Amino acid sequence: MSIAAYNVESQINRILNDLDCAVSNYAAIANRLSGSRVAAALAGTNDFSAPDGEYHLQVAREMQRLATEVNVPVDWRRVEKVREILAARKTQARPTPFAVILIGGQLFKTVVSGRIETTNSYQDCGGFKDKIVAITAAKLLDGMTNEPLRVTTITNEVRAAETISDKLADFGFN
Repeated sequence: MSIAAYNVESQINRILNDLDCAVSNYAAIANRLSGSRVAAALAGTNDFSAPDGEYHLQVAREMQRLATEVNVPVDWRRVEKVREILAARKTQARPTPFAVILIGGQLFKTVVSGRIETTNSYQDCGGFKDKIVAITAAKLLDGMTNEPLRVTTITNEVRAAETISDKLADFGFN
């Protein structure tokens, strides 16, 4: 495979071909540079600048992700609607699944000086990346409380990925 096959323009062309999206519709969806300028770049007669190429490849990949996730044919001719959908997808944070431990009716937060701290907040509770680690933590907590324990996965709460851990030490365990 030649180096040209890896350039931004070639990558965009492959994506548009897979999506069955006309260059004119793509240019209108991307909404950066004129349609004739985008067509010239994708035809190989006047390559994008590095920033424009990066932007256009990102838009093409977002279109590809949309088509894959909705799993139905997308009418790329509906430029305004597609643009609205892509813009909305950028502003919506996607929930990152994480496991929690319920102690009675409270969420486990941490262990401090041998005491279990709990909370009612999904933002403040102990969020585990790996359910197996959460189950291990629950087994350790079982000897520290008479309350019933349950481990479950939360999939509908938006929470910063850096607040979710897979290390028992992050939750006060030795």
